[in-house]
Amino acid sequence: AALPRDALQARLVAGLANAGAWALAGGQAKAPVDVDLCAMAQGVPRWRGGVMQAADEMGPLLLRDLLRALAERGDGFWEPAPIWDDLALKGGRFSDLNP
Repeated sequence: AALPRDALQARLVAGLANAGAWALAGGQAKAPVDVDLCAMAQGVPRWRGGVMQAADEMGPLLLRDLLRALAERGDGFWEPAPIWDDLALKGGRFSDLNP
């Protein structure tokens, strides 16, 4: 069955932002803004920001919970990076981590 547009958008942002979160955890990116700049270099319109900004706008707690639900299916791709829990505990956003 086809996913509703909002559900599809949430999965896309969650997956891309989670990849960015893992890049932060692994040191490949120093700040969320670095991930957003890479997204813009790949064609994300500048006025949209990037995937980390989109995650902030959608709500890190909501997306973390979505990632957890998708990860329960056994696909390691959806396993949330540890930073999601840190943000959820503090009520933070990825933009709080930018210099």
